[in-house]
Amino acid sequence: MIGLSLLLTAFASAAEAAIMSANPFRVKRMAREGVSRADLVDSILESEEWYLSALLIQKNAAVIVAACLSTILSLKYAPQWGIVIAIVSLSFLVLFLCRLIPRAWATRDPERMALLLSRPIRWLALPLYPLVRLFRATTDFLIGDAQGEEVPKDAAAIEAELRLFIDAGEEEGYIEEDERQMIASIFEFDETLVREIMVPRIDMTALEVEASIEEALDVIVEAGHSRIPVYEGAIENIVGILNGKDLLAHLKDDDGSHRGLRDLLRPAHFVPETNKVGEVLEELQRERIQMALVVDEYGGTAGLVTVEDALEEIVGEIEDEYDTVEPFFEMVSDHEAIFNARMDLDDVNRMMDTHLPTDDSDTLGGLIYSALGGVPKVGDEVVLDGVRITVLSLLGRRIKKVRVVKEE
Repeated sequence: MIGLSLLLTAFASAAEAAIMSANPFRVKRMAREGVSRADLVDSILESEEWYLSALLIQKNAAVIVAACLSTILSLKYAPQWGIVIAIVSLSFLVLFLCRLIPRAWATRDPERMALLLSRPIRWLALPLYPLVRLFRATTDFLIGDAQGEEVPKDAAAIEAELRLFIDAGEEEGYIEEDERQMIASIFEFDETLVREIMVPRIDMTALEVEASIEEALDVIVEAGHSRIPVYEGAIENIVGILNGKDLLAHLKDDDGSHRGLRDLLRPAHFVPETNKVGEVLEELQRERIQMALVVDEYGGTAGLVTVEDALEEIVGEIEDEYDTVEPFFEMVSDHEAIFNARMDLDDVNRMMDTHLPTDDSDTLGGLIYSALGGVPKVGDEVVLDGVRITVLSLLGRRIKKVRVVKEE
């Protein structure tokens, strides 16, 4: 009888571990493929809490029976040391042989173990249904107003669970790699700062407010942008946004009044560089505008951001007929790569398995400017944390391409 009780305890431990560790996506796939008893395992996982309660009752009952019988036998054959013998021997058997070993065995291949134990789990759990209902009703009565209510989870816990499901979905073929990356980008969206995705000031296409209509038209055609920031005196002083549609409408309806650019401008919208991308996107959608100027802590123009820039953080690069397709990186070897200077430092560190500092700079170009302390020249090199960075090309003062070599 003691042996049977210990066997039931080991069974309950293995079954509990198999149910808790089984991948529901994998089980559903097995059920679709017609694997024997996969449908039964799927139904058990659907009612996981109920079956775990039944197994807990069975396991505790078996341990109590084993404890009582072993104590009786020990006292009968060894009256002086019976209690000690029963406690020591039963503790060893229950802990190692009936819990640790079955759990380790079940978690090696939980789906296979769940298939193997599914019918015994159902047979042993069904008679315990009234007892499970009684215990759950008693628990609900004792916790009073909290009856039926779930303990709320914090955002971090919910996100962690979702990430696990997403990874499992990709592993089982339910989610493609690009879909997984898109979902991961959504999680990171509200943590990304505008300065990390903005077009920096040095890359902005802008017009002086005194430029002629013809010059403005040429800039719009050459740049391929439908909206151009307009400044007065210096780019720090943005006075408005020129919309290509407004310019075309003016050219079509020109009555000879010779209106200047200032008359065609729409108000510029400004956002701090420390704002989160999610907040800025909501703001742009609420105001029904496509572009905002990004300002630094001193109120100077740091760059610009568009709705497209924000959406690209989720769906990846959005290319239109005006975009020049140019790769952001090219791997030369495992230790060498050519990068666009606008490449995010976190991405570089992940791809190259490096530890370039990210405290003061977000991009490779910014890191080089910070390290050199001035305007770089082609061929200038920076060595940081065992990584050699070489400037390959410039456009004006802007760094275009760099070579990154991880020195061994």
